[in-house]
Amino acid sequence: MNMATQTNDTVCLWDKVKVRMADGSIRELCVVQIDEADLQAGKISSESPVAQAILGAKAGEKKEYQVGDKKMVIEVLEIIKPNATP
Repeated sequence: MNMATQTNDTVCLWDKVKVRMADGSIRELCVVQIDEADLQAGKISSESPVAQAILGAKAGEKKEYQVGDKKMVIEVLEIIKPNATP
C-alpha cells in the first residue's frame, strides 16, 4: 500500500476503523505498526491479513482477505482519523 496515494477518506495507518467482520460482528480496530499490535486492545498489525485488506479502503467498501484456505469478507463501516475534530 502506497501511503502517499491515500486520502482522508481511506483507511490509513493509525486510523480507528469500525468494521463488520465475516461473522457479522461489529468491531472497532486500529491499524498500527507490527511492534504496537495488541489484538485484545483492538490494535492490529498493518501486516495482518485484515489490515492489508482494509488499508486504502473507503467507508462502505467490502474487502476480501484470506485466513488459511478460507476467504473472508470484511466491511468498512466508519473511519475515524486520529486528528479529526468532532
